[in-house]
Amino acid sequence: MECISRVPKAQYLLLTSVYGLEPQASDTLNAIFPFPVYPIGPAIPYLELEHNSSITRTHNIPNYLQWLDSHPASSVLYISLGSFLSVSGTQMDEIAAGLRNSGVRFLWVACGEASRLKESCGDLGLVVPWCDQLKVLCHSSVGGFWTHCGWNSTLEAIFAGVPMLTFPLFMDQVPISRRIVEDWKIGWRVKRSTVGSENVRDQRRNIRACAKVYESGKWRG
Repeated sequence: MECISRVPKAQYLLLTSVYGLEPQASDTLNAIFPFPVYPIGPAIPYLELEHNSSITRTHNIPNYLQWLDSHPASSVLYISLGSFLSVSGTQMDEIAAGLRNSGVRFLWVACGEASRLKESCGDLGLVVPWCDQLKVLCHSSVGGFWTHCGWNSTLEAIFAGVPMLTFPLFMDQVPISRRIVEDWKIGWRVKRSTVGSENVRDQRRNIRACAKVYESGKWRG
């Protein structure tokens, strides 16, 4: 609340967005506030990609990047459903089963669940507790991103040119998912009823269908 009370004292407002993505929001804020509003996004640390790429030539490459290097272009679905508030253990198990049945290669970042999920995901997938997400999204073998629609993750996916499967969990993730699917048309929504429903067979079939949309980079331009 203290931050909000200080807004009238500001000289300008900086947004980690891109005008081309949200022109109406930027124009509305400019009309409301007496100071200018500047979208300065996507604010992606892309220079670190070039720096890190030169370092990895002489240093150990993380196992997940070595794994990505071993797969064809646009053949891997990257999955990260957030670390602050993620899906339940039951939902995790059903996602794992659907992915295993889909036959799609995947790299799944599952904080706190990696060890358990490794056993249920089969040989097509790699489950890790953490990764350098921007570097993964920019890797040539990644063809899609199953995301909880956090704003930073969304901007990184757009920067990398990777289409998204949206699975919002709460708050701003829901409207961000709507923008991805309906406005920007760079993704496909995973229905919440698909994960956690009573009809396990239909549930896993739908997860499988969602995963296969991105197999071999079908949605790349």
